Amino acid sequence: MIEIAGGDYALKDLLVDEENALSTINIGMEDFYREANAADILIYNGSIDGGIGSIEELLVKNELLKDFKAVKQGDVWSTSLNMFQESSKIADVIEEMADVIAGGCEPEHKYLMRLE
Repeated sequence: MIEIAGGDYALKDLLVDEENALSTINIGMEDFYREANAADILIYNGSIDGGIGSIEELLVKNELLKDFKAVKQGDVWSTSLNMFQESSKIADVIEEMADVIAGGCEPEHKYLMRLE
């Protein structure tokens, strides 16, 4: 979805077992840091653990994220809790991602919320 929206997915070069075509992968913090710390935008998957409402809450989960470029610049987003449950709205999700990638911050975003 990120690439369709005009972005460059930071983790696209990770080796993933093709036989296990899950939408998620397990990755250690060291690998995640190496691959994503220079990303312009960080999108937190809010459906994992009930979501977060601020960058401060994100840093409680892992203090190392404070060194990420996106966190320093305040370009951190969280998905809504139900984003992945509404597959019929995937075009709307991609449209919101395109807006975020273009630097937009539409107040009527339904699936992506900017964290402050």
